Amino acid sequence: MIFELLAAIFGLIQGSLSLLNKRIHWFFYLLQLIVLIIFSWNEKLYGDVIISIVFMFFCIVGFFFWNSKEYKHITSCTIKERFGYSGVVCLGTFIVYLFLDQTNDPLPFLDAFTTVLSIVALFYMVKHKIDTWFLWFTADAVYVVQYASLENPALYLLSLYVIWTLMAIASYWYWFLVLKKESKEVFIHKS
Repeated sequence: MIFELLAAIFGLIQGSLSLLNKRIHWFFYLLQLIVLIIFSWNEKLYGDVIISIVFMFFCIVGFFFWNSKEYKHITSCTIKERFGYSGVVCLGTFIVYLFLDQTNDPLPFLDAFTTVLSIVALFYMVKHKIDTWFLWFTADAVYVVQYASLENPALYLLSLYVIWTLMAIASYWYWFLVLKKESKEVFIHKS
């Protein structure tokens, strides 16, 4: 229960900071992931363990990328990128499901889907793409179902994912306003 509570606390801090487009959110994300690895291993959610380890790498990369000239500003995915990530999510979910179905994972399909979708969402968060929030909204909503479906529902994490689902909507809106403002500034500077 302590790991679940700590993950929720670090997650709320991280979520609030990422909503506000603050680079320091990567540090709190790293702390949350360390705690989530312990919790997920104890619950036999091996997809979540794998994703947390992968996310630790993304946190380090994201921290540095968000300070680089190329990824400092929010942008949108192209149509080609959207088709690409949709295909990756479908194929990746199938592949991860095949693996998780051979373990004692209690929810192999949901675990596979949230694992792959979250990796794709984080990839686009590192690249500072506004589309990350649609992906996070979907993943977080499915995580709510996943944590509610456990034999012993993870109430703190379930609550956190309900909050994150709502925060994904708010984050999209905030990032949209920033993107719109930055686009106007670029247009004015180029004129």
